Amino acid sequence: MSVRPFDIVGVIAVGAWLTVLGLYVYEVNFAEEQRASEQPSGIVLTSGESWMILTRDDEQVGVIHETRTPIEDGWLLEYDLLMNISSLGTEQLLETSIKATVDKAAYLRKVSGRVQTALTAFDLAGTVNGNEVVLSYTIDENERERRIQLKEPPRLSSSVFNQLAAQSGSLTPGDVFEQEYFDPMVMGMTNMRFEYVRQHQVEVYDTVVDTYHFKQQIAGTELDVYVDAKGDVHIQELPLRIVAARIPPALGLSRSKALRSKFESAKKKGAAEISVDEAVGFIRGAGSITSRSKYKLTNLPEGLALILDSGAQKATSKTSTSAEVDTAERAGPQLQTEQRLEEYKLAPADVSEEAAAKILEDTDELKGVQLVEKIARNVANAIEFDGDSEHATGNAAFASGKGTSSAMAELTVGVLRKKGVPARYVLGAEEIDGKWVPRYWAQAWNNDRFVDLDPTRTTLIPGVNQIQLSVSEVLDRETFEPHLEALKISRVEVTPEADFN
Repeated sequence: MSVRPFDIVGVIAVGAWLTVLGLYVYEVNFAEEQRASEQPSGIVLTSGESWMILTRDDEQVGVIHETRTPIEDGWLLEYDLLMNISSLGTEQLLETSIKATVDKAAYLRKVSGRVQTALTAFDLAGTVNGNEVVLSYTIDENERERRIQLKEPPRLSSSVFNQLAAQSGSLTPGDVFEQEYFDPMVMGMTNMRFEYVRQHQVEVYDTVVDTYHFKQQIAGTELDVYVDAKGDVHIQELPLRIVAARIPPALGLSRSKALRSKFESAKKKGAAEISVDEAVGFIRGAGSITSRSKYKLTNLPEGLALILDSGAQKATSKTSTSAEVDTAERAGPQLQTEQRLEEYKLAPADVSEEAAAKILEDTDELKGVQLVEKIARNVANAIEFDGDSEHATGNAAFASGKGTSSAMAELTVGVLRKKGVPARYVLGAEEIDGKWVPRYWAQAWNNDRFVDLDPTRTTLIPGVNQIQLSVSEVLDRETFEPHLEALKISRVEVTPEADFN
């Protein structure tokens, strides 16, 4: 078996929240009742390098660089992460460097890593003695040691992506796989769960790739992963709505330089500094600078029918006067009657024939989620999102090539209905510079739930600072926006998960 880029640390190297230490040591435990998966006895590494770019809300926030070098009796694996967290109100570059040495059978021998912020650093070193991992780490000149006993020697091999890809011919939607891995962030074993969704084409830097779509559950969060038949990860969702995507090496190098230059410029302006604990909290999706996923709604307007659960958020509490939502969680299936779905399908669709023809290009043979995502992506390709645009209608936006979120939602919903798909509008809000403003996107019915489609986003996923408040078969801005003005939205502080004391 040949291991592709990012397979050695797999989800952890690609997942920014664990890339901070880069170590992926796990015991395979595929727990599907109907079928057991055997871990291959050996693994073949390929020398070279690969790059992934990290984006949030169409803004570059980091890059991951992996290098694989053969040595006399094994391999040297190096991982470098640069992440700029300026989008959370501070200009701060987080740097992580990881080196792992494995033998020819890909069993771990030693690992070292460093997390660096402008304020402080966190160093870690690990050695393997039989079935025991001995970790020593230093935070703010305080040295500590931790010993972890495993059932078998820790191994950086047979990544879950390669294993799932090897079974791609026999996968059926709903297949579930579980495994345990060693998480150096919490200094212990953690369970990870994957559910196969479907085969799916994704567009990565103008290249269309046939992939297998999995739902990955980490720390209570469900994230999307797209892997090809070779085990290469092409797109992966991460906590805080960060998305990782493969890019050519030359582009990776230039983006890395641009990111560092941006950080250095901000640093000279006296930007805020953060501690390692805060940086780790950021990567894990928790902590004082990352409490953007949970919000409290108060002063609820009587005339607004709040519908808070969706594929992009979940209501964690609701009373007559207040509610809380978590945009890092997804709600379950929503029941809809056939009559209601028919109403969504037959509702007015004010889209010109020219716009509909353009947006429906290359959709004739698509069905289900592939169809609705393609329509939304074609809207995104035809219209440049412009929050200050004066073009209020979808047709005007198509004619000018620029439009607001409401105009792009109008085109998406209208074309979906012309294609016979039940679709509706999301009436929501977005936080920009500390203020909540109206925000609109679309939802399309697929099987047992509505799929969120935000054509202003590269991944079509609503941003973590967007909240769904209600849904409607018509786009009634005049009624909705006064309700939004009366509503009060505030963040809910999250207790940091990272603890090195």
